[in-house]
Amino acid sequence: MKGLFALIKVICRKALPERQLIIFLALKIQSQFLFAQQSLWPADLKFKADTLNFGRIADTTVIKDFYILTNYGADTVQITDVQPSCGCLVVDWDKHKITTGQTARIQVVFRPENRMGSQQKTFAVYVRYGNHTFTKTLYWIGTVAKAHTHMPHFTHRQGNMVSDKNYFRFGMLHQEKASQKIRILNQSTKPVSLLNASLPERGINIHFSKSTLNAGDTATITLTLTPHDIPFHGVYKDSLFIRTTDISVPEKKFYIFADLLNAQDFQYDSLSAPVLKFLPDSIYIHYTSTSEKINIEFSITNIGRSDLIIYNLTHSLSGCTHLKQNKLTLLPGQSTDIRLQCDSISEKGMLRKSICVYSNSYKTYSSCIDAIINLQ
Repeated sequence: MKGLFALIKVICRKALPERQLIIFLALKIQSQFLFAQQSLWPADLKFKADTLNFGRIADTTVIKDFYILTNYGADTVQITDVQPSCGCLVVDWDKHKITTGQTARIQVVFRPENRMGSQQKTFAVYVRYGNHTFTKTLYWIGTVAKAHTHMPHFTHRQGNMVSDKNYFRFGMLHQEKASQKIRILNQSTKPVSLLNASLPERGINIHFSKSTLNAGDTATITLTLTPHDIPFHGVYKDSLFIRTTDISVPEKKFYIFADLLNAQDFQYDSLSAPVLKFLPDSIYIHYTSTSEKINIEFSITNIGRSDLIIYNLTHSLSGCTHLKQNKLTLLPGQSTDIRLQCDSISEKGMLRKSICVYSNSYKTYSSCIDAIINLQ
């Protein structure tokens, strides 16, 4: 670029005075056009993701992640510089040149400390491709909260939105009104609006804590069920669709489970009923490799005063089987151990899965335990 402007000066000195301005402006416009062409990012250089979303974390958590650049072109590529927009981000990158089919990584370490709320940071990445330098902007988004506040694990993805679960699960209901909640997170770089919901029954109402979620924002969806307004008795299963402005998946699907009882269904009271209890009441497992076999173990105890009948056990873990007969009877005070063996789990990251036991337990046809599995 310096050589081009030196040439402009030589031409202007030799030209007539009245033509010097015209020549200078023409060459300057041409040089700007050539510079703009060089600034366009080559189609042969592709990042695995232009935006990394770290989700919702505590302000004491340090996050590390990678942007991965792949060279699909014929020339060699070298990352020459990476400039973050915030001092809270520490970057390092592969300095060597990469040829066709090879990859280079940019490592990002984020220390949120006192940076609360929605985070939207950028990186200016400079690469040398062939004989030219190109620039691209990468994005880093998420939400930071105080360490002592409750932060759900968002594991169920639908388009650019993720939720802590994909179902509203009610226990046994007679005439009493009940509510269940789901937390939802916007992982896109643009605002998403929750427009409306298709409610399957007139006895079901929905409420959004906020109608528009900016990038990294969360909202609570509350579903209220009034049993006497629903013309149905027994195990109730249905689907709920929430329409949004998320162009990737405009409609979000959630499931509704409930056991709606009439007066004849109450054949025992709470003093003589079977009651199911999990031990422990939640499970947390950390594994550093998805190729390892994972064993999930817990016990079920009947702490009630009559026989507890276990009809079935279901779970949302792929690649896992449970070693238990389908129907089992526990006497009052009796326990049984449940073991799930997982040969392989294809997912990665922080997973929140439910393991549900269907029984005649008082007021809870289906009892569920949360299994939080951290796969690195």
